[in-house]
Amino acid sequence: ALQNQGLRCSDQSPASAQGLLNQGQLVAEDFMETSPEIEKTLMDAFLEDDYEGELHLTTLSIQKKHSINFDETDHDCIDDNNSRIEDEVVVGLAFWREIPKDEMCGWLDLRRV
Repeated sequence: ALQNQGLRCSDQSPASAQGLLNQGQLVAEDFMETSPEIEKTLMDAFLEDDYEGELHLTTLSIQKKHSINFDETDHDCIDDNNSRIEDEVVVGLAFWREIPKDEMCGWLDLRRV
């Protein structure tokens, strides 16, 4: 269903997340209106592997197709049909962490679930 809408979910590695940061695609203010510092803290923890591989980053991206004018671009941007290129733009992200069962049980009363 996501692909039909031009959307794609991707699990990021610290290296790929750093690349997206360098491209300006993971700007905290774009994703969290009230507390961008939370995302910044999570991003730092993810990049530095503070949770020993148990903190994950999943991004939602959209493919945007653009027509190009051959006189205004270099040929590295031209795709196989020589008429358009696709850019992937991050439109959402989620940090999530693997939590051991005993830790989860401490947070939740599983008898009520």
